[in-house]
Amino acid sequence: MRRRHGNLPVHNNEEDDMNNTNRSRTTKTSNRVFQQLLQAKSNKPIVIVLLAAIILVIFFARFLLPSKQQQAQPTTTLPQVPVRTELERLHHVEQNIVKDRNKYIPIGNDDDDTYDIFHCPWQPPLNYPRDYPVMDVLNNWPIDDVTEHSSRQVHQGVCVFDFGLTIGNLTARITLEHQIRAYQRAEVPFVIRNDNAVLQTVERWNHENYMFDLLQGKTFRGERSPTNHMMYWNVNRKWTKVPPNFQRPTQMHPYTYAEWHKIASQPRTKDEEHAYIRMDACEKGQMCDSSYRRTGLSGKFKDVVIDNADFWLDEMPFFNPNYPSESDLYVIQPKFHKGIQCRFGMAGLIAENHFDSDRNFVGVFGGERRYILGHPQNCPNMYLYEMHHPMERHSQIDWSTPDLEKYPNFSQTQVNEVVLQAGDILYLPTQW
Repeated sequence: MRRRHGNLPVHNNEEDDMNNTNRSRTTKTSNRVFQQLLQAKSNKPIVIVLLAAIILVIFFARFLLPSKQQQAQPTTTLPQVPVRTELERLHHVEQNIVKDRNKYIPIGNDDDDTYDIFHCPWQPPLNYPRDYPVMDVLNNWPIDDVTEHSSRQVHQGVCVFDFGLTIGNLTARITLEHQIRAYQRAEVPFVIRNDNAVLQTVERWNHENYMFDLLQGKTFRGERSPTNHMMYWNVNRKWTKVPPNFQRPTQMHPYTYAEWHKIASQPRTKDEEHAYIRMDACEKGQMCDSSYRRTGLSGKFKDVVIDNADFWLDEMPFFNPNYPSESDLYVIQPKFHKGIQCRFGMAGLIAENHFDSDRNFVGVFGGERRYILGHPQNCPNMYLYEMHHPMERHSQIDWSTPDLEKYPNFSQTQVNEVVLQAGDILYLPTQW
């Protein structure tokens, strides 16, 4: 189970794949023609002329005519990011983007001091990750508090594996990768920090107007909530059982990146409207929420076309199974990969407590994002909506003001928290 809040903050593979498919069909058809012509013993001059004609047609179609992808190349030139070494890039991100990596100080646990989250043992220790009573966590840092502090104590229990400490030492990097895989095989949460492949994306996205230029002219699916609480919901006639008088907690709304950025840049109280946008990148043949590209909007927005966002697969090659040398640490089972869901939120936005039925690697590339994590064994104390409810998998409890009279077992929930900063990747096992 997890609860989160904070900021997050083009190459179209579909068209290219379509061209490749058409080319493959053309080649197969041509091969059959070649075989039939070569089998003909007579009329050899005609055969040679036809072969030459077919070869010229194929050459013309494959190399002279522009493909759909070539025709659709954007005219915008993206800002050029300065060339930096791995160490220079790390220093740039730490000093200019993250700015203060050490402001979140782990609170000790008198009952469990068996490991240091920054120097974890080779295998997950017993009862990992360290957890705490949920009300201690919420009283120490109320869920609606987004006040900036020079330092803040947090109830962190998950390990942090920092590749920044291995720069220039290949043996140390390989050793750290083996340790990370040991924790992943144990299906426990952990944080990967300062992987150079990830920092390249952080560096790029925070450079000048890179995101504005990359996303200009595109429209994406967004959601608006009357408060800072963003509750997932799904009304599917084939699956959900909608209660009488059910009120949708959020409203779908199309946004451009510039429109969202203007909203997110304005300070809001917890009782004012909040919004976010999502962009889904799907591989060929995968669904991965692709329905939100052409639908998901209704009413006055029903005719709005949501733009394709598959370019994120190239922007984040470490999450792309087509780049195995960069993604093997993050894509565990490539054939079950469900694409990338890229979300841009705003300060104070809260995603209500829930679990996912799949593994997740969660990356933050700008701003910060606080996660409160709980082992699946806590589910009975979190009062989840029942299956087939529009808000299934989510807790009924308002974590801003938990009603312990109505939900008395909630106080027995054990959790830990972690604040992700730019360059951090959190591994979340199924149902955490």
